Amino acid sequence: MRFGNVIDEHWQGRNRFELGTDARTPVPLPTGVDCYTIAAEHDGLVPLASAMGEHPNPALRLDFPPSRRFVAEGVGHIQVLRESEVWEQIERWLLASDT
Repeated sequence: MRFGNVIDEHWQGRNRFELGTDARTPVPLPTGVDCYTIAAEHDGLVPLASAMGEHPNPALRLDFPPSRRFVAEGVGHIQVLRESEVWEQIERWLLASDT
């Protein structure tokens, strides 16, 4: 969602069909919430670095801890939700956070 209008200030009071300046500002991961990321190795829509929250500009990086990142190897964008390894990883994260 790096290029989306994700908070009210990005879009309120603006005509979405009118050309204008870019009102978006970096939105960090929320505090007090465990955030995770899953990426598909062969995703043709979302580059791997983007899915991992990486960016050359530090202000635009999403700092997911390595333990909260998962790359589904050998799969694409649509396949990722059907992969058992993805669901197994989600289950591991959920069980670990329950302790």
